[in-house]
Amino acid sequence: MYADDCALCYAAPSCSELNRVLSRELNIIHNWIETNKLMLNVSEAVSIVFGSNHKVAHNPKLNLQIDGQPVQQVKES
Repeated sequence: MYADDCALCYAAPSCSELNRVLSRELNIIHNWIETNKLMLNVSEAVSIVFGSNHKVAHNPKLNLQIDGQPVQQVKES
């Protein structure tokens, strides 16, 4: 069984906080999915950073993983 599409959103003043909080939340979600005997196709998971042009001009890199597998970061949806 597969879980349906979902989104995790968070606003943060820094990329490091965004990484820290989203990593923790992804771990919680992954544990919940496994506990409920669901499956997550990590290869279809993506992350994206939204913000004003001057805040995302340096293209902040998220280093998110789910169960040790990297989450692809995209520039547009």
